[in-house]
Amino acid sequence: MPMLTPPSCPACPDSRPLWKDVTQITERMPDNWFWYCANCERFWRPSAEHKEVFTHGPPGGSSGSVRRDPRVPRD
Repeated sequence: MPMLTPPSCPACPDSRPLWKDVTQITERMPDNWFWYCANCERFWRPSAEHKEVFTHGPPGGSSGSVRRDPRVPRD
C-alpha cells in the first residue's frame, strides 16, 4: 500500500506537507488531532475525510495478512 501524503499548508502552499499533531489524542478521542505547518506554525482542522483516512487508513484495509516483526520474540 502506498504511503499517504498529508496536504500542504493552505497559507503557504510551497511548504512541505503538514505534520499530524497528535498531542491531544486520548483513548476516548482517538481522532482528536490537527494538521500543523512547521513553516508558518499554524494549526489546521482536518476534513472529515482526512480524519477517517489518516486515523484508520484508507478504505478497504490491507489486502494481505498482518506480518509480525521477526526480530521481536513471541510471548
